[in-house]
Amino acid sequence: MDVDCHAHIVYGVDDGAKTLEESLMMARIAVAEGTTRMFATPHGFTDSYHVDPNVTREKTIKLNEALKRENIPLEILPAMEIHHAIKTSDKATDDLTRLRSGQAIGYGAADQPRAILLEFSFYEWPMDAAITLRALRDEGIQVVLAHPERYIALRTSPELLDEALAEGVYTQLTTGSILGRFGAHAEELSKRWLKEGKAHIIASDAHSTTLRPPGLREAFMRVREEWNFKEQADRCAENAQLIWELARI
Repeated sequence: MDVDCHAHIVYGVDDGAKTLEESLMMARIAVAEGTTRMFATPHGFTDSYHVDPNVTREKTIKLNEALKRENIPLEILPAMEIHHAIKTSDKATDDLTRLRSGQAIGYGAADQPRAILLEFSFYEWPMDAAITLRALRDEGIQVVLAHPERYIALRTSPELLDEALAEGVYTQLTTGSILGRFGAHAEELSKRWLKEGKAHIIASDAHSTTLRPPGLREAFMRVREEWNFKEQADRCAENAQLIWELARI
């Protein structure tokens, strides 16, 4: 459980950490919870935020330098939480085009990403979801779907998730959902999908030191001990490790 695949720890770019000092405080919390490696995943292409990949790369370097100066044993790699491009006109840009052009980056920010963090709308399931996911899979890209347990569409139409899973998607549950901090629906879906083998990664989606702090231990403890899903917890940790390895290739 030492790899966190989703965290807004890069400072001063979106609704995550505001300052370098806050980033360092978040890092200390993460390390105290057993996290030694983390992906910085600022928002891309939402209505409110789009962080330029070069900014993410530069600030990740500076943050890693600060972590070394402060003797905080956390390694951070750049990435992006890519908000899915819903086509509204002939000029709309799809996710694969964004990646090929460098507008979007995957885990590790390689020129040819092996894995990406992709976010769908919280309110509606995209009509082109299966086509998009298949195109990314055919490109050799492992898609990690950010916090689907919080998507309203999957509360009433759970079969939509099966369509995504058929395209090889990894689902990423948020620690707050497992701990009941995003409501009963998100908690229930998290538990059900873990039981059914439909959940693949647990990540913090950390945004601050207080309201949405980093750290994986408490959620993993609940999955292992209270829910008694020991094998599922092990697989989630292994899958996060796999994403890290793909990012380092």
